[in-house]
Amino acid sequence: FPAQTQLLDLHDNHFHYLPANSFPGSSQLVSLHLQSCKIHEIEGGALQGMKNLLYLYLSDNDLMSLDPKAFAGVPKLTYIHLERNKLAQFPGSGQWINYIKSLYLGNNNLTYIAKGALDSDSLCTLHLDSNQLTEVPTHALLETSNLQELNLSGNSVRWVGPNAFQPLSKSLKRLYMDHMGMEKLLMLPVQIWHPY
Repeated sequence: FPAQTQLLDLHDNHFHYLPANSFPGSSQLVSLHLQSCKIHEIEGGALQGMKNLLYLYLSDNDLMSLDPKAFAGVPKLTYIHLERNKLAQFPGSGQWINYIKSLYLGNNNLTYIAKGALDSDSLCTLHLDSNQLTEVPTHALLETSNLQELNLSGNSVRWVGPNAFQPLSKSLKRLYMDHMGMEKLLMLPVQIWHPY
């Protein structure tokens, strides 16, 4: 690809696998679209050298897991779309998570988010809708002190305790919990602001 390419749209192809250094010479790329490419594995360092990449679209693929170093070497990566994959776990813990502002993980198979997986002062938007969570992942939100939007809609969370959102008490502005089959909701110790 020409060295000055800033947007690369490769969606609806059949890559299946992204090896290390998949896009050499793409240091000027800002937005990469890889939706619906049947990708089932991303090797650590696959995007190495993309020093200006901000937007990464990987929705509608076949990813069941993520290498913790899958997005290593991409220092400006800010928005990641991983909706409608088959992810059963989210590794986090990679240094790249520190720079992410918006993370979209809706419509996967997540049952649990490990403590520390989302630790980031930068994360503002987190979508976990339509997964298989059975409780609010409070333990995973302890170090997301600037999170403003959280979407948990479509999970089977029957009961929400009074401290479920305590880590977000000073930052959260938009909280979505529709279509959850909720049976009990205790008072939330957080002031939610809706601009509508």
